[in-house]
Amino acid sequence: YTWNKTLLPNMLLTNLSDRTEMSHSIEGRVPFLDHHLMEFVNALPPSMKIRYDPDTDTLTEKWILRQASKPFITEELYARKKHPYSAPSVYPVGGPMYELMDKLITREGVEGLGFVDWQKVEGLVERAFESQEQVLLRSAFGIAQWVVLGQRFRVPRAEPAVM
Repeated sequence: YTWNKTLLPNMLLTNLSDRTEMSHSIEGRVPFLDHHLMEFVNALPPSMKIRYDPDTDTLTEKWILRQASKPFITEELYARKKHPYSAPSVYPVGGPMYELMDKLITREGVEGLGFVDWQKVEGLVERAFESQEQVLLRSAFGIAQWVVLGQRFRVPRAEPAVM
C-alpha cells in the first residue's frame, strides 16, 4: 500500500514514465497499472509470483509473468535477471551535477563522516562522470547525500565502537 501511494506515483510514474515520455513527445502507456489486473495479481498467492529453484538455490521474481510471456520472447529475455528501468541520463564532466558533486565529495567532507574511507572515494567524481557508469554515479550521489546530511544536521563524526 505504502509503495503504491508514495514511490509509484511520485518517482516511478512521474520521473521514469510520464516526464521522460513527454520530453521526447512520446505517448506511452503503463500496461500493468490497470486496476483490474492489479487486483487480480494482488490476490494471487506468493508462490505464483516468486518461484524457488532448489537446484540452484535461487528465487525467480515475476514468475507468472515470465511464464505467460515465454512463448513470445527469446530465451535470453526469459532468463534475464530482473532489473529496474531507468531513463537514459548523461551527466557531462564540468556540468552542474559534476560541479556539485566535486564541491561535496572532498577529503574534508568524506572524512567528516567517519565511516567512508577517503582513499577509496578519492577520484570517484572524475571516474563516475568520465565513464558514465551508473554504479559509480549512484555511489557518488549517495556519498554526496551523506555529506550534505552530516553537515546540515551537524552529525558528529562516526567513530568505531569500543568493545
